[in-house]
Amino acid sequence: MHKPRTILSLLIFVATNANAAAQQTYGHDFVTVGAAGNRGTLPEELPEAVDVGSYGAVNYEFRITRTEIRARDWLPFLNAYRPFLQGNPFSSNVTGEWIGINSFNQYAIVSGAEDCPIEVSWEMATRYCNWLHNDRVSEAWAFASGAYDTSLFTINIDGSFNHQSRMSGARYWLPSYDETIKAFYFDPNRYGPGLAGYWLFPGQSNTPLPMGLPENGGMTNLNWNPATYPLPSAGQYPLAASAWGLLDTSGGAIEWTDTRWIDGRMVKVGSRYGSSDYGQIYQDRIDWFQRAGLPTSGGEGFRVVTSIPGPCTAALFAVVYLGIAKERKRR
Repeated sequence: MHKPRTILSLLIFVATNANAAAQQTYGHDFVTVGAAGNRGTLPEELPEAVDVGSYGAVNYEFRITRTEIRARDWLPFLNAYRPFLQGNPFSSNVTGEWIGINSFNQYAIVSGAEDCPIEVSWEMATRYCNWLHNDRVSEAWAFASGAYDTSLFTINIDGSFNHQSRMSGARYWLPSYDETIKAFYFDPNRYGPGLAGYWLFPGQSNTPLPMGLPENGGMTNLNWNPATYPLPSAGQYPLAASAWGLLDTSGGAIEWTDTRWIDGRMVKVGSRYGSSDYGQIYQDRIDWFQRAGLPTSGGEGFRVVTSIPGPCTAALFAVVYLGIAKERKRR
C-alpha cells in the first residue's frame, strides 16, 4: 500500500544527494563554461602559430575555478597529506612559495599571502584533485587514485614519463589544454551577438593587457616586483575577466594542464606575475604554444575543473513519479 510512497521518498533522497555531491565546491569559486560543442580555433585566430592544429573545442559544459588554487586552499590539503608524503615535506614543489614552516614545525601561510596562487609540481596538483574526488578523506588511498592513478607516476630508462591524464569518472581534475583555451579565450559573442570566436589575448582583448596596479589602470601583474607591489593575490583584476568570468588568465601563475606532451611531460599555459614583457608579448597569446613541464618538478599554478550535474537524475525522478501517479489513477 505504501510502496509507491517509499519509492518516491527514495528517489528524492537519491536525487538530492547525487546533485549535492556533484556540486560540492569545498570553498572554491567555480564558474560555468557553457557553449557545449563549440568550434575550435581557426587558422586566422592563430596568426603566429605554425602547424599546431585547432584547439579549444569542448563538447560538454564544465565548471572551473575562477582563479588559480590559492594558499588558503592548499594549506588544508598539505596538513591532510603530510603523514603520507614521501620525500622532503618542505620542498617548494610541495608547499609552493607562500607556505612555510612555523616554530611548531607546522605548515603556515606567509602573512598576507592567503590568496596568492600556489605553484607546485604536477604530481602534487593531481593528488589535490584525488583528495577532492574522495571527499577530502585523510587516508593514504584518498590521495593515490580517483581522478589520477599515481601508481603510473614512474619514469622510463630513456627519461620519458608514464604519467597519464585524468581517469574516467573523475569528479575533479586539472583542465585539459582544450578546456583551458576555451575558458581563457573563447567568447560566444567574439565577433558580435551570437558570432563565436577566440580572442588573441586574455581579458577579451586583441592587444596585450596593460601592466600595473588596478588603481592605476593596470589589468595584469606581469610587472610585479616586491619593492613596489603588494603581494600578488588572486582576483585583483576583475576588469580583465574572460567571457566566462575567469580571472588571472594573464599573470598570476603559469598553469598546468593534464594534456600530455610527446614524452609524457605536461603542457603548461599562460604567464606568471613578474614575467614582464616576455609574458605580455609572448606567453599571453593564444597562438604561443606553451612549453611542457616535468610532472615531477617545476612548480606551476593550476585550476580545478568539475562536471556539471546532468539532467539524468531529475529525468529519472520525473519518469518514475509519473508512473506512480498513473498507477494510482488506475486504482
